[in-house]
Amino acid sequence: MEARERLSPGSASAWCTGEGTTFPHARWCSRASAWVADCGVALLGDSLHCFPPDLGQGVNAGLSDVSSLLALWPQDASSPESIQRALEAYHDQQAPEAEAICRLIPIGMPYQYNLPQSFAKFAFFGYLLTRVLANMLMPSFITPPVVFQVTTAPPLRYTHILECHRANTHRLLVVAAVTLSSIMGSLMMRRRRA
Repeated sequence: MEARERLSPGSASAWCTGEGTTFPHARWCSRASAWVADCGVALLGDSLHCFPPDLGQGVNAGLSDVSSLLALWPQDASSPESIQRALEAYHDQQAPEAEAICRLIPIGMPYQYNLPQSFAKFAFFGYLLTRVLANMLMPSFITPPVVFQVTTAPPLRYTHILECHRANTHRLLVVAAVTLSSIMGSLMMRRRRA
């Protein structure tokens, strides 16, 4: 590539010394497809779900949209009713997936970039380590963290991964509450004896 001819030294210097920017928050469209004025419209890829590359799932999510639409597409595409039914089925299947992947982004691995140290960053990695250890100790009770579930083969649906994450959160909170209650009860018993 003839870079010197395509980019002026001033522009190259400005680009290399710039501070950069931040990724936008993940967004999704609540409607994956529609039938408008005798015409079908389906959203796929970034038009349905737009998010930063935090989990490395952009291409996978887009291919999932394409695969789902193709699997639902009618054999006889000459009938508007069959296309309309296929688009409704596509919406029912992929709209929840779009929301799920966008909700997973901020909880999957948000601190992988060179971000400043913060309490939130340490809390995230502490929580991630807790989930990894809990999964290792109780694999039938706690599923792996999101960042591991998105890389399984065969791939899991994003709605399933989000459901597992929420169930893990609930279970870990119950375990923490029981543990804290037990510790507090033990301390109260010691005070009464003293």
